[in-house]
Amino acid sequence: IPFGRLGTPKLQDIFNDPKFFWLFTMSATGGVMAMGLVLIPAIRRAEIPFRFRPNFGHPAVRTMVSLSTWTFGYVVTNQIALIVVKNLSRPGSGNQDAYSKAYTFFLLPHGLLAISIATTFVPELVRRVRSADTAGFRQWTTSGVRWILILTVPSSVAMVVLSRPIIVTLLEHGHFSSYASANTARALAGLSIGLVGFSIYIFALRGFYAHEDTKTPFLINLFENFLNVVFAVALVGRHGVFGLGLAFGLAYMISSVLVLWLLHTRHGAIDWPRLLSITWKTVTVSACMGLVVWSIQYALQARSGFTQLAELFLCIGAGIITYVVGLYVVRVPEMHDLRSLLPRRSSDVGAEL
Repeated sequence: IPFGRLGTPKLQDIFNDPKFFWLFTMSATGGVMAMGLVLIPAIRRAEIPFRFRPNFGHPAVRTMVSLSTWTFGYVVTNQIALIVVKNLSRPGSGNQDAYSKAYTFFLLPHGLLAISIATTFVPELVRRVRSADTAGFRQWTTSGVRWILILTVPSSVAMVVLSRPIIVTLLEHGHFSSYASANTARALAGLSIGLVGFSIYIFALRGFYAHEDTKTPFLINLFENFLNVVFAVALVGRHGVFGLGLAFGLAYMISSVLVLWLLHTRHGAIDWPRLLSITWKTVTVSACMGLVVWSIQYALQARSGFTQLAELFLCIGAGIITYVVGLYVVRVPEMHDLRSLLPRRSSDVGAEL
């Protein structure tokens, strides 16, 4: 609404325009409120008896305060690294906007795929820790990382290959120029290289949290942010916003290996043969998928908005089919587990009856 009248808004424009101010400030708050409201029906169905009974001396409260101190440090280090990276992006050049928009797209597969796995697996990790079931903890942790590899490796490849079509199709409208599209696509390609590492990193830290250890994640995160800043300083001069995205990706790739190694060293959490087996299979099949997607994109070279959208859907569809078939060919056990969950045909059910 205000963009049409003001062009690209400045901070002063937000304060001077009451409608824009409330739109800008309440959109995020409204989103958080909506996420809270949709939980109310589920909480009521679960019959969880919430009561406000403040007891700051309760052991659970003291434990939470103790653990959250390191978590606060974790958040602070992330913010410091983000400030440094944003300053390296030359404010006013459009690189900050490109990086922010690309990061939003980058989080989509992570949120849909990796966080879904974490949400499903973390309660089991906690149960295994509580029951001192080291073998069960190793099995669930390894299975979680395997699923993240299966889901995020192809997503990473696809987003690198399709970074330009994704941004052009969805964002290149109105004031968003072709230069801005190219810049944002480069940032997305750099970030997407680190999608696998980022997702594994976030999941594996849950293994430490299951042991009520927040200090180790803080120290690992401190190292990761140090790497991010060092790589950003080294790469931004030559590669611009792509270098900033790549710095993020490289930092998380290295840190994900570190967090898995530490988790295994302290808690015997990783079945390395199973993990290495799925790694080479997903990387190989994803490379084949990436070649198919790139070939389709190169052959079509769509120009208009509708044809670009059609090309994007075609590439994604072909990529999914190629990847799923490839996983069956290399005999990934998880694919057979999925098949067992699919509804059986009525004839099969009738035969069993």
